[in-house]
Amino acid sequence: MFLLNLMKVFVMIATVEAYYYHHPMTTTPPMPPDGQAICNAVADIVFVYDTSDSIITDPANPSMNFDKMKEFMINIVKAFNPVGPNGAQFGALCFSRQPNIHFFLNQNETKSETIAAINDFSTAPNLNTAIGDALQVARNQFFLPKNGGGRNCSQCFVIVLTDGKSNTGEADSVTEANKLRNETNCIVYVVSVAVPNDAELLGIAGSPSNVFNVDSFALLNSTVNAVVQAVCNDSKCITAPVTTAPPVTPGTHVNYYGVKTLLQKLISLLNNKPKYGYRRYGSRRYQPKPVYVHKPVYIPRPVYISRPVYRRPVYQRPVYRRPVYQVRPRYQYRPRVRFGFRRRGRRYRG
Repeated sequence: MFLLNLMKVFVMIATVEAYYYHHPMTTTPPMPPDGQAICNAVADIVFVYDTSDSIITDPANPSMNFDKMKEFMINIVKAFNPVGPNGAQFGALCFSRQPNIHFFLNQNETKSETIAAINDFSTAPNLNTAIGDALQVARNQFFLPKNGGGRNCSQCFVIVLTDGKSNTGEADSVTEANKLRNETNCIVYVVSVAVPNDAELLGIAGSPSNVFNVDSFALLNSTVNAVVQAVCNDSKCITAPVTTAPPVTPGTHVNYYGVKTLLQKLISLLNNKPKYGYRRYGSRRYQPKPVYVHKPVYIPRPVYISRPVYRRPVYQRPVYRRPVYQVRPRYQYRPRVRFGFRRRGRRYRG
């Protein structure tokens, strides 16, 4: 019987696996597209983006790659809600031969103001690449309390967007990134374009998991969700939920009733008890009314603790039994003596 139940269990498990194989779960909503709010972290995020001459790849359309960079930063801003003093704050500076500050963390208090400020970015001048000097300015000025930094329970982030290595400047990029991590407790992310596995960029990020590399500027938006999720996971605090789960459209949910029935059968086989119905317990006088259910349910049998029952002793009249005597031989080699016979009066031996 045990082997039969064990075989039934394996059959049930195989049935469930086959059911999920042919009916994949679709209730988990996919990642929202770029530009939709998916994070509500309290964070101070500073964009440090490259405006060197290597960004211009098409002389006929010099602003094409810069527009892609602006779109990337705008999509990151749209992914946070709320944007402002109670949520995510954004600052930005560009760098070429020298860093150029666009706006600090507390200059734009709404999402629309931040997006408008990013659209007004200037892409000039287009000269060399000084990543170290830009990180030094970000550490010394952007995270001061007067510029919006140092909020309670706020984590600071620096997102470096570049397509090359440092070739000018007085400060070392890796040293300045380490100071950002050690002195201001900031996390540095590097979004590189066509520069895979670069030692300098890896040193700036501090970890390979903080480096996001794409092959061209046209693919920058493919990393938006990954960067936003990294910021959300590394943040200290979050605000109230900003979005509700999208409704499940009919026909996309999994029919869990069939799987539930299979699991009930599995449990009933393991327990070797009935799966559904109703039971009546106690004496006939106090029996509850039967409970009728509209679908199979399992009602467990209650466990009663047995107690010793006290019974009053009953007096029984003693029964007199007359003794029966037997004459045993004195020695083993002598013949046995017949049993005595009884008569009225005294006892005789034969």
